[in-house]
Amino acid sequence: MDDEGLQYTGKIMSNLMQELHKSFLLVWQLFKNPRVPWWAKIIPVAAVLYWFNPIDPIPIPLLDDVIALLIGYKLFVDSAPNDLVDRLKRSIQYGKPIDDSDEVIDASYQVLDDE
Repeated sequence: MDDEGLQYTGKIMSNLMQELHKSFLLVWQLFKNPRVPWWAKIIPVAAVLYWFNPIDPIPIPLLDDVIALLIGYKLFVDSAPNDLVDRLKRSIQYGKPIDDSDEVIDASYQVLDDE
């Protein structure tokens, strides 16, 4: 393989590792968040436990484990509140902590005179 091919492969692997890291951070932050229902938090735990399951229904090594992790990731993220997922993704993408000050509070008001 020539140098250009190695550089291209290196960039692909680097991007893949970055995306896996972001996905792990998203799952971890969702798992810790109290707004995510308790029953949804069972999904990633079950997916990880399946990884250690010695019985493989698909005879190709690691294929069923990867499929279980991907399905678990998708189900878990989809079961979390959409606004929370969006805010966490932005936070992870830009490396900034979540700022709750961008939430809008809708209220009515009344102006009182000093008289």
